[in-house]
Amino acid sequence: MRQRVISGIESKTLQTFLQNIQQDDMVVNIMANFFTDLNNYIKQNPIEYMRDFGIEILENKSQPCPICGGSDRFNWRKAGDYPQTGYCRKGCGINGSKILQPLYIITQKTSLPYKDIGARIGFNKSEKWTNPNHFYMRPTPKQKKQEFKLADLDDKKLELFTQSISEHTKNATWKESPYLLAKGIRKMMWVGGHGQTLLDYYRADNTFCALQRLPVSADKTFIKDSQLSGAFHCECNQDGNIETIFIGEGFGTVTAFQYSISELYPASLFLTAGNNNNLLNVAKEARRYYPNADICILTDNDSHKDSTGLKATIKTMSQVNKCWWAMPVTTGEDWCDVFQRGKIAVRDEFRRVLTDRKPTIQ
Repeated sequence: MRQRVISGIESKTLQTFLQNIQQDDMVVNIMANFFTDLNNYIKQNPIEYMRDFGIEILENKSQPCPICGGSDRFNWRKAGDYPQTGYCRKGCGINGSKILQPLYIITQKTSLPYKDIGARIGFNKSEKWTNPNHFYMRPTPKQKKQEFKLADLDDKKLELFTQSISEHTKNATWKESPYLLAKGIRKMMWVGGHGQTLLDYYRADNTFCALQRLPVSADKTFIKDSQLSGAFHCECNQDGNIETIFIGEGFGTVTAFQYSISELYPASLFLTAGNNNNLLNVAKEARRYYPNADICILTDNDSHKDSTGLKATIKTMSQVNKCWWAMPVTTGEDWCDVFQRGKIAVRDEFRRVLTDRKPTIQ
């Protein structure tokens, strides 16, 4: 049964991809995004650029909103706190915002992708963009290699864990995960008794050492004798050498994020650490096997509690090179909560909050 679980879930490990690692002289950090730079380019002459796409905007005059069509509820602001933006009193901007960026207006009216808009107004030729669907990557000096070794697994506990797997998985069936379905995600997984999704965790050397049960509406638990330290559940987008590694505490958060943004990161890993205490170990293992990849910690906004997520992120960033973090703005939300508003909401939020600066706890 252990082999059935391993092959069925099709877990990928870091060691599987070691042959693809390249020792580059320069590494990259995520710094900005195509939307922001293209929008700023348009803001140099927004009225004319919008007119190029058949959108007529009048300055200093109430007019119908170009997005929602409401009469006398839209104004264009050339100066002030938000210069060169529109203002709709209904709030038809991104996530209900009343502030309408010129690029947002163009995309809503034309349904054109950013790269086509940029090409039409000459932006693509004026800037060094090779993949407008991706976030801008800036070369930075290579940092020295960090040495790290996990503590060895307890052989006795590992033996007991291995012996118990067949009992915990004997009635498992391969079907859509009820746990993920409740979060709006359809994914085939092994599901055990009482509809509990079974999530396998491996060390980087392919040792199966932990199994987590994910019920729909109860506490998530690990089966007896699981050893989580340094282990992870891995999903991958394998298209060339791994460039980006996303690490999160919970499987729901990581899966929602992967579903929303994976097409923008075709060469990436999505690792579930299982809990905050394991984030550092997983990040160090990822850095050891992929010295040149960007690492991003998907942090929960738990400042309304005891800030355990932020504390774990701070600790991880202080010990792992080239490590970024991204946390939803709203207190009490994780990335799975943001996903409930749609994958575009996840992308927009990610662009706003991605940073390489260590967080602070108020």
